[in-house]
Amino acid sequence: MITVGQYLLACHLVDAHGAAERFEAFCYPSKQGRRNLSPRTFLIGSLLSIQAKGSMRYNDVHTLLTSEIPPFAMVELGVAKEVRREDGTRVACVCLTMDGLYNFTRKVRKSCGAQGRAIDPATKDVLLDIVNRIIRATLPTRPDGSSAYAADETGVWAWNKGRKVPTEVKDRPEYLEDDVTTDELERSQDRRSVDPDGAWGRKTKKRGGTETFFGYSMHGMVRAPAMGCGYESEPLLLEYVDLTPASTDLVRATLGMIDQMRAAGSKVTELIVDRHYSFKSHERWSVELRKRDVRQVLDLRSEDCNGFLDAGGTRVAAGVPHCPLIPEHLGHLTRPGPVEKRPKSLCGPNGEDPDADERKAKLELFRQQIDLRSKYALERHGPGNGNPLDSRWGCPAAAGKIGCPLRPGTVEAATALGLPVVEGAGDLTPPPKVCTQATVTLKYEDVQPKLQQEHYWGSEKWEVSYGRRSRVEGFFGTLKDASVGNLRRDAFRGDCLGLRLLHVGLSSAITNVRLLRKWHLSTGNRLDLPDVLLANFDPPTEYLLEDPAA
Repeated sequence: MITVGQYLLACHLVDAHGAAERFEAFCYPSKQGRRNLSPRTFLIGSLLSIQAKGSMRYNDVHTLLTSEIPPFAMVELGVAKEVRREDGTRVACVCLTMDGLYNFTRKVRKSCGAQGRAIDPATKDVLLDIVNRIIRATLPTRPDGSSAYAADETGVWAWNKGRKVPTEVKDRPEYLEDDVTTDELERSQDRRSVDPDGAWGRKTKKRGGTETFFGYSMHGMVRAPAMGCGYESEPLLLEYVDLTPASTDLVRATLGMIDQMRAAGSKVTELIVDRHYSFKSHERWSVELRKRDVRQVLDLRSEDCNGFLDAGGTRVAAGVPHCPLIPEHLGHLTRPGPVEKRPKSLCGPNGEDPDADERKAKLELFRQQIDLRSKYALERHGPGNGNPLDSRWGCPAAAGKIGCPLRPGTVEAATALGLPVVEGAGDLTPPPKVCTQATVTLKYEDVQPKLQQEHYWGSEKWEVSYGRRSRVEGFFGTLKDASVGNLRRDAFRGDCLGLRLLHVGLSSAITNVRLLRKWHLSTGNRLDLPDVLLANFDPPTEYLLEDPAA
């Protein structure tokens, strides 16, 4: 049974930012034609079906609209007509048939691309605007200073199966520097399924590793708190979503989301991403972020930790120049990554992992080595005098982080404080400029620009900052939870990207509402959330057991 509170919430989501009107114009651009079901009713029914049944299958939406919402709502939505009987009793007479709802979905599908045609980009943009308007209705105003987001993608299985896994997908590495474009994907995977928009791709398995799948990639921008702020500062919410065929251009989708969010008035200054993004070429990714004044927080791959690079007499690692005499082994530090989950049969009697202590020891050793290497890092003194992209750096010994015989007085001070002392300084003939001058200017392109970030990679501050990326993982996990968003293969049986996009967007909105209510009940905060988002969803507590007239 759908309560009045749930019904009013669904109405608020589709009406607050004009999603219903936008969908109406999309479905009936000429404002003509027979209407068995209004677009607004379809959106409301789909939202309620996802919330109550975890499904957007057409038969579930029809059952909900015709038998599970309050009678007055049926009349308001045009699902039923108000009829007065001979005795004067007013009743809601259901007029929406299953064929009527199905014919409406066929009309939507035809607008998206029927008979094997892929969806038109302009059509997708309209549907993308509709679902993000609905998501926007769940978002409170962010606290001052909060403008960080965690971005990621997750695989969404298509209902239809792919006919055959292409060799180029099966044998491809986990990460690619440049993802394939949509046009290349259509040429390489032409007619792999009756779904014209689905494609073969690779995704991370729940227990680690990767697997191939047929379907789509969901890209999401999830709010992350400002540094120093915790869970109580703002709820975990998805702000913008995009859906593309699997294995298409991840960079293009993410940059597009940033641009659309800014056009809608959101401030984006910091982006937290995983190793998949740090693999992308500098020109396509970090340069574009810099153009948008967005700072990145990213993890490094093992390929980025294969020793130092020479630049202007310094040794560069992780986008930071270091002392020319830094120990060579510190250039090969690889951060221990997530380990594949062990089956219960290989765990101890209480479920403990026998290798957990060993992994903790490796992580602690990595932190100690990173702390030592960071002491050899040069101190940044601002932009270069000519090119603003260049940067000026100073000797770490002059900054009091290490001791060096070339900097008088620093060896004694470092020894007293237990800091490392540079060895072999006398062998530098002549010594590099960084050892003799107050500052040295390094060219932008020589300091690994695509790996540069605010906090030193692997440091405690970096771990705290990068830890906020868990928010996007947490949202995707909640979205696919059967008791919340239930974004699973069987929850919707459409065969085109446009209808799947509606399902993904509406499921994301319902997940936002659930997370909003959980955060409000946990913290007592509400920011500027409207009452309709926090209203009681419980059904009435009293029911009549007999007719009072009798």
